[in-house]
Amino acid sequence: MDAPEEILLDLNELAEGHAFFSLGDFVVSDDGGLLAYTTDTVGFRQYQLHVKELGSGRLLEDTAERVTSV
Repeated sequence: MDAPEEILLDLNELAEGHAFFSLGDFVVSDDGGLLAYTTDTVGFRQYQLHVKELGSGRLLEDTAERVTSV
């Protein structure tokens, strides 16, 4: 397969300004249009759920706090 590299998440960018950062789950939707992922910025496995539109790169505003999975 000859395809250009595509960066779905820049973890260095997401970690900026946090003393701790961990990526939890990372799941692309079946149609390839959305990426759901969880992050922990406190170090106690208190994950926050985020959803990103892959076509536009836009992060959706709604999040969920203290989730355990996607």
